[in-house]
Amino acid sequence: MPYLERNGLKFNFEEFGSGVPLIFSHGLGGNLTQARELIGPMNGFRVILYDNRGHGETTGDPDHSPLNFESMADDMAAVLDRAGVPSAVVGGVSMGAGISIAFWRRHPERVRALILSRPAWLNSPYPANLEVLGEISRLFGELGAAAALAKVEEIDAFAALRRSYPETAQALMQNLQNARDANIAKVYRSILASVPFEDFGELRSIRVPVLVLANHDDPIHPFELAARLVATIPGAILREFPSKHQSVEEHQQGFRLNVTNFLRSL
Repeated sequence: MPYLERNGLKFNFEEFGSGVPLIFSHGLGGNLTQARELIGPMNGFRVILYDNRGHGETTGDPDHSPLNFESMADDMAAVLDRAGVPSAVVGGVSMGAGISIAFWRRHPERVRALILSRPAWLNSPYPANLEVLGEISRLFGELGAAAALAKVEEIDAFAALRRSYPETAQALMQNLQNARDANIAKVYRSILASVPFEDFGELRSIRVPVLVLANHDDPIHPFELAARLVATIPGAILREFPSKHQSVEEHQQGFRLNVTNFLRSL
């Protein structure tokens, strides 16, 4: 796989396919493998995936520069530079949706269209829907990764998530188990304190096609956040698709169908 060295970090990224460039960012605690499994091959598109700072196979100390949505948006720009891509369809899931909005704010001329899947952030730090992640970050900070993993199930918010949304809880636990960065508590804490944009008025100046994907039965990614974005961004399209709670396979299929239809319409 190719790598990009930037600000003391070594970014892992990959690309496949040919055609219009499409860069897609994973969620908090995830990696490009999960993004690849979700998005799959897209006919007519050159798909570019990468591990965000503090995630996956990207290595180095993220303390060399701030760990927030703005710095990660600039990382995305650097990956496009490394791939020789001046502009692209830009998208992501959860944290990746926030990075995509931040990328549009900082590099609007490089955005052909936006794909915002299951957004988890708006313009407030420490969003209530991510409270369980804040509790997990505190636990990891106090005990260290190995000891904290054994205690996650004892967190009340996580236990409640496990009872009502077992697939969501399992996906979160898998991310924690797969995390390679020793500073996972700092990564979670820093991103939770950050916001993709400051004011909803900014979003009214978006003039590219925008697809927002959301589902019900997902307390980490409330449908209402997606609806708020669509109500603000001119011409944005909202598409609902099955949640992981309903069916992981139908969730993936619904994502790909809606993204494919949107890309064909561009």
